[in-house]
Amino acid sequence: MLLPLPWRQAFAQRCRLAKDRKLGQVFASRALSECAASLKVAPRVVLQQRIVPGQLYDNKLHNLRRGASLVDGVVLQPGQTFSFWHSIGQASRANGFVEGRNIIQGRLRKELGGGLCQLSGLLYHLALLGGLEMIERHPHSIDLYREEDRFAPLGADATVVWGVKDLRWRNPFEFSIYLQYWEWKGELFAHLSGESVWTPKHVEFARETLLASKAGVQVRVATVIEGRVIALTDYLQKPGMALS
Repeated sequence: MLLPLPWRQAFAQRCRLAKDRKLGQVFASRALSECAASLKVAPRVVLQQRIVPGQLYDNKLHNLRRGASLVDGVVLQPGQTFSFWHSIGQASRANGFVEGRNIIQGRLRKELGGGLCQLSGLLYHLALLGGLEMIERHPHSIDLYREEDRFAPLGADATVVWGVKDLRWRNPFEFSIYLQYWEWKGELFAHLSGESVWTPKHVEFARETLLASKAGVQVRVATVIEGRVIALTDYLQKPGMALS
């Protein structure tokens, strides 16, 4: 008998924690205010995204505000790793999250923390531009946005599932990196700055159509950094998919 998803997630999370302890993994954390103040120099990477109105919009807005508040102020020392779930914690009611939209087994459903993938996607894009070392990223398999509703390039996404799928990147520089993240009037803002000046990377997301069928349009996106393909991601496009 297949165990319920929350049980499987809890078991997977315990396994992750045990593996991280064994490897001596050191994660970035939010800085004390006086430490953060010393790193608040002009940001090197700046990203902004609108939060598109839709089903459960108010809940998504709530979750994004809560998630942004937990990520804002994170400092990565040289060699340290950023983990989405280490910073956010479990997306539970006790942690301040509500139900929102999530893609689960190919269907759009209600789930606690729904909408947080926009937060993780923006962090993924930010890390690519900042030249940080990507350790773990999981793309969505379904693209449910119409072009006029798209808030980020297709390919600049990162799905996260507690205990199962995380977003992780490492600071490869010899100086500390500071992350600022907030929501304001229906938009997300993310800044990446540091103790030293460095040059952001040029990132492109090149799309090609593979196949069109009754199930939808299959597309492939190449993530290209400074002319080098670092990832190929396939999506099934189902624009306008509704909650079921």
